Amino acid sequence: MPWSSRRATLVLAAVTALGSIALPQHAYAQRVELRLPGGGLGGVLPALPEDDPTSIKDGFDNAGLNPPRDNSDPPLRDKVKAAEEYIKDAQWATATRALQDLIDRREDVFVPITREGPGGKKVDTWVSIKSEANRLLGTLPREGLDFYQLTYGPAAARMLKEARAAGDRALMAQVMNRFLYTEAGAEATAWLGTTLLDRGDYVSAGRYFERLLGRKDAKVSPKALFKAAYAFHMAGDRPNEEQTWKLLAEQARELQLANQARSVADLRDYVNQVARAEAHQSASDCRYPGGNPSRNAQFAGGTPYLEPRWKSSTVRQEDKEGPTLTWVRQAERYLEGLKQPVLTSFFPVTVTASTRDEQKVPLVIHRSYWGIHARDARTGKLVWETPSAWSVDRMLGKGADARKVQALNQWLASYVGGNQRPQVLFENSVVGTLSSDGAFVYAVEDLAVPPPYAPNPYGGGLPAYASADIADAVQHNRLQAFELATEGKLRWELGGRGDKGELNDTYFLGPPLPLGGKLYVLTERQQELRLLCIDPAKGQVVSTQTLATTKGKLEQDAVRRTQAAHLAYGEGVLVCPTNAGAVFGMDLLSGSLIWTYPYREKTRATPEAHPAFRRGGLPPGWVWGPDGRARPGPGLTNTQWKVSAPVVQDGKVVFTPPTPATSTA
Repeated sequence: MPWSSRRATLVLAAVTALGSIALPQHAYAQRVELRLPGGGLGGVLPALPEDDPTSIKDGFDNAGLNPPRDNSDPPLRDKVKAAEEYIKDAQWATATRALQDLIDRREDVFVPITREGPGGKKVDTWVSIKSEANRLLGTLPREGLDFYQLTYGPAAARMLKEARAAGDRALMAQVMNRFLYTEAGAEATAWLGTTLLDRGDYVSAGRYFERLLGRKDAKVSPKALFKAAYAFHMAGDRPNEEQTWKLLAEQARELQLANQARSVADLRDYVNQVARAEAHQSASDCRYPGGNPSRNAQFAGGTPYLEPRWKSSTVRQEDKEGPTLTWVRQAERYLEGLKQPVLTSFFPVTVTASTRDEQKVPLVIHRSYWGIHARDARTGKLVWETPSAWSVDRMLGKGADARKVQALNQWLASYVGGNQRPQVLFENSVVGTLSSDGAFVYAVEDLAVPPPYAPNPYGGGLPAYASADIADAVQHNRLQAFELATEGKLRWELGGRGDKGELNDTYFLGPPLPLGGKLYVLTERQQELRLLCIDPAKGQVVSTQTLATTKGKLEQDAVRRTQAAHLAYGEGVLVCPTNAGAVFGMDLLSGSLIWTYPYREKTRATPEAHPAFRRGGLPPGWVWGPDGRARPGPGLTNTQWKVSAPVVQDGKVVFTPPTPATSTA
């Protein structure tokens, strides 16, 4: 497979809910091939199938999302066109300056670029602006590349020298991302690949070597080629491994390694005998849903005797006959009456932690209706626990604020008593799902049961809340990190209200994905979906990338607020679902957006959009609630897929979003 045509395939499946049928009846699936040209630089969005009349723009409109907007003057699309003209006219100074300005942008955006499609037809394809700029640099002839090296090589060399002296991987990555087509950029790429290879991260190392070899002018030493072949072999990338061995054989007959000459054939035989490394940190650790960043881990298990060794109630012992259990039992009875399963989103994680006397203890860490608990996996004995201020037990339990009790009882009366969405008590995966990197456990602190919201046919905005702290809690949530070494001590917390920070009034859309010593998490603030990279040691934001803007506010969508958007990573691509109608892919090496795909066919049906509603009636399946607002009837309360993380396997993404693919109208 040539360097310039690496492929990934995106497979999406979503559910269609029909009328008042309680369970999904069939799945709607699409398969789209995504080209990642230029050794993974990517940037080209998938062309929709010819028999699908929906355009990418229509797809975003249907999804209720807008991609990152180009607000520059002149538009970035015009700058790309101008750079292409300058390249044709061999105006290297102007062309390279324009392209470098695009690469140095703080955030990436998608722009429509006219390309030649099937049959020579001109079509607009949405591409990442940074990836497009890098792609155009890679097309420069030798004269243009020499000019680029002469102009930007000195600055790149200074950054490279500084990064080498400090051993700074982040700065080395900047050299690669900003100046890939300089000599220093090539050295930085090889250095990063070698560093990750030494640490056993073969997939990521292979991505760096792939990028290096993707340069058409690449001057790669035989030793670097051997490292690349080894990385590809250990990562299971057979096409790249074969091509690298071929390049190495063309350049050298033997290599000098450890003061000993070895033939290329001997080296290949040796590498072929090396077993590929396993990614699991321990046989019992499952630190987040899916078990590894690709969400496809398979663990060695024993015989399932289905005999529990120990049990732990998710309701506090002193409240077993209290209001929490009463509401839970009522919700269970309603769903059982509809012959629907009760599926919980309290996803436990398993982590091997070190105690103060340096003993290793396997822990099961889980959510309850009170807070977070860590138990010895062997005995079930409680090791530590921490309360959640907005959990059901804490808001309804003994000594709770009367205003919180009144507010939560009203919300539960609407969800459970009014049969609007009783499963909210079990399926808040934003709160119920945890993740860990072995040092910390990460959780989102939010309302376990957010207030219901339905459009008011007579006008009016958000309802008034019983107290200021409840009103504040509705407008944001927080990301928390609990330290395992100190028995669950809160190490840091991000998010809040009342300040001017960049995370003020932010919603974290699920627990973070630990990856390469950093944390990646999706957030929403003022209808802007953003991907954050966080330093776990300091609890500080390292970088942000805007993905899209939503057309609806999260505080007005209780369903989406309780649906976690789990990230997945594989083959250098971070897959970012939004649960709002589109999924994005980001190249972590460059920090660039490389593809996106909106998967809804039509806008979701809402009662106010239905003709019957405008005539004073309601569409099928909707009923008037006791508060005078329209709400889904019993048949529409549990008709979505449950939240699941994307799975990355063999260059493909398999994703089943909880949002319906087509209208129910």
